[in-house]
Amino acid sequence: MVHYRSAHVKTIRLTDYAVVALVRLSGAEGVSTSPGIAAAIGIPEPTIAKVLKALAGHGLVTSTRGAHGGYRLGRPLEQIRWPR
Repeated sequence: MVHYRSAHVKTIRLTDYAVVALVRLSGAEGVSTSPGIAAAIGIPEPTIAKVLKALAGHGLVTSTRGAHGGYRLGRPLEQIRWPR
């Protein structure tokens, strides 16, 4: 059974990771891989992959598959707004 408090803390942590990943992507040229982002910001790769997938689902990042694939911002960082 998941307690409300632990689920809430996990959601806040994932949101923090999403913000850090977006800022990291805003400074990158070209595409960045999830292992590269994870290593740069010190977050486990499976966690950052989950966060990036969610961000891609909301159009905040785009992903490119293949040998030279990775993630990039879907729009300029200044245009990303968090819902209230």
